Amino acid sequence: MGWGVAEQETFAHQVIERLAKQGRKVDGFNEGVGNWNTVQELANFRDVGMKMKPDIVVLTYFINDGEPMPAYPKESWLDLHSAAWIVLNYRLDSLIRQFGPRPDWKHYYRNLYNDDAAGWQATQKAIAGFGKIARSNGIQIVVFHLPELRELKPYPFQDVKTRAQSYWRDVGTLDAYYDANLELVHVRPELNIYDQDWPIWTYQVHQPPAKFILDEDGRRGMAVNSMVSGGCIISGAVVRQSLVFSNVHIDESSSVERSVLLPHVSIGKNCKIVGAIVDEGCEIPDGMCIGLECAEDTKRFYVTEKNVVLVTADMIRRL
Repeated sequence: MGWGVAEQETFAHQVIERLAKQGRKVDGFNEGVGNWNTVQELANFRDVGMKMKPDIVVLTYFINDGEPMPAYPKESWLDLHSAAWIVLNYRLDSLIRQFGPRPDWKHYYRNLYNDDAAGWQATQKAIAGFGKIARSNGIQIVVFHLPELRELKPYPFQDVKTRAQSYWRDVGTLDAYYDANLELVHVRPELNIYDQDWPIWTYQVHQPPAKFILDEDGRRGMAVNSMVSGGCIISGAVVRQSLVFSNVHIDESSSVERSVLLPHVSIGKNCKIVGAIVDEGCEIPDGMCIGLECAEDTKRFYVTEKNVVLVTADMIRRL
């Protein structure tokens, strides 16, 4: 991707080259420096990057970017004047790394991201600094995490029936995306996100717990065989075999079954939703039925080959 390859082989160079081949007028600059952390990258962006007046900034995050600022030993006379001394030190360091005690990198990197770790605290501030500069200057910023591909070890995925270690889901289609999400609500899913031995390190917005209210016949807030994220309020509604993302509100006497509800979805009263993907920010009006009449759904929404109904905010507004 970038480490140890020629400049023209780095992903930064390849992205610019492909955009140019598409006829786009674009210039790009690779400002990455090996072993720099995010604090150093922010300082370079302020001093050098901003002078280029960028429209888009891509910040690549690697696991060691959360390290604290490195402390370099004072250079000796030999360090400054003897190439042989530098080579000798490099060889000695390589031998120590090869035959000496091996660090527990798994333990090291987990501790690197403790809430009270100085490097991680500084990194969060630096990422926020990138965002602040981008907002104030009208710059689009893209942040993505780059895994250590050379050290990437496979997750022990197991087939539900045979327990064989095999798992792959290509979510390039809506049907595949729908199936992959609903697999997570199975009793023993192949991808177990509750596995404490294989935690998922990702940013998570602090949300209040999911809330289920009202307990009357026809108006009972409940979820069965489902996953409901933080910030959700299920008010007198029933959710079955569904995956509900954060900040979803479902009003009384409504039912959701075998569906994927993305963040900030609001479902009104007396709605029935079956076999659907409801996109982020959709507001489903009172009494709407989705997934019950294929012909009617086709007129209003997008229906896949497997009769999964995709609902977007634009589709709702056009009704």
